[in-house]
Amino acid sequence: MQHSPDAVAARIDAFVTQVRAQTRVPGISVAISNLQQRIHVNVGATAAGGSVKMSQHSQFRIGCVTKLLLAAVVLELVREGKLDLDAPIGEYLTELRDVRAGDSVRIGHLLSHTSGYRGVSIHEAEGRSLTWDRFVDYLRSAPQFFEPGRVFSYEHSEAVLLGRIVRRVTGRDSNQLIREKLLDPLGISTRDCGTGSSGTKSAGRHDFDPATQRFRPSAAVSAMAEFWEPSFARFAVSAADLLTLAEALATPNGSTAGPLSSATLELLQRRAVELPAVVGGAYADLRPVAFGCGTAHQRDGFLGHNGQTRGQCIGLRYDPRSKLAIVVGLNAQLSHLRDYILTVLCQQLSGRMAARTPRSLPFELGELEGRYIGGGRTTVRAEHDDDRLVLEIGPEGADRRLRAELIAAENEEPILQCPIPELSLAFFRETRDNTIALMLALSAYKRA
Repeated sequence: MQHSPDAVAARIDAFVTQVRAQTRVPGISVAISNLQQRIHVNVGATAAGGSVKMSQHSQFRIGCVTKLLLAAVVLELVREGKLDLDAPIGEYLTELRDVRAGDSVRIGHLLSHTSGYRGVSIHEAEGRSLTWDRFVDYLRSAPQFFEPGRVFSYEHSEAVLLGRIVRRVTGRDSNQLIREKLLDPLGISTRDCGTGSSGTKSAGRHDFDPATQRFRPSAAVSAMAEFWEPSFARFAVSAADLLTLAEALATPNGSTAGPLSSATLELLQRRAVELPAVVGGAYADLRPVAFGCGTAHQRDGFLGHNGQTRGQCIGLRYDPRSKLAIVVGLNAQLSHLRDYILTVLCQQLSGRMAARTPRSLPFELGELEGRYIGGGRTTVRAEHDDDRLVLEIGPEGADRRLRAELIAAENEEPILQCPIPELSLAFFRETRDNTIALMLALSAYKRA
């Protein structure tokens, strides 16, 4: 922020206002800091067509940002000598000692989403209603798709395992420790918002109605089982609150100004696994390029995490080098728009433009044919048809499945055609058995 705060705020306000006008999203909340000054920009309203304006205090459910908070708590327990990143999870969870994952998966693998076991789907009723005992039974028979530590695949149940380990070691609920060790020292008060609105301070929740081409208030969603709370805390925070957290994460190593030790800050910045280069539409470059202990590493060098719930999404980015911290919240579930706004702001404010890597496909299309298995009952069937690979994606046996086409013309970048513009994919080769695997969005699929 080399210009005056007012000039920077005016430029950001113009950009965010333009984005809202083009997308008609009801409201956008932006919070920015360089550890010396803060800027808040809010456009739109908390309800489509409503009179209550979006503000820096409007609250969003944090969703998967919970995993970043949990990672920080786990790393503090590591610093205190209560946990070991290299210890197998069966060392802390005795019921998993006779399970393959209990011996091969380490705490560090859970933090970096490299456990490698076949995950479960929260989009299926069976997954949403899981209990701990049923999950332990599941792990007894769940296949180990990938060697732990080798392949990134974003799996929500890994945070559940971490939460259970934290409870066994400390005797405390992981979300209670998040409050006590991180949020309370930062002066961040959270509201348990359950499954509905978080009250009069809510940023609002909206779905897009294709029939009317407008946003409408989201209907109430069924509650997830208590099993999932270490992965999706029922916290509601504002963009200003989340900026306070991002500032603490952006604090230079060695500083004692915040609640996190320099050892934890350093581990949060360290890369653990690289992600394969993706193919996709205009939003493919918004995908992270690596992941660490609870943090996604973006192409432009910023770190952070995202969260979304029905009708809302929020995300944070931070950079210890420039000391920049940025938070963006939308009261609609448009993750690609959130990521676009974050990326533009990161690049404009840091002055660093991420170099775009030309997309390529390191395989012939015919090599990629087959059936790929993901979490829950989700599969991808890939069939080669002339100059394209036709993909059918969805639960096995479902009547309707998403169709996408990967087109690879000679001497041209491959193109992914799909009704979901933010979808991206990558094919990569496993190092363990030299077979081809698929990454769809942030989930890895094993070829059957």
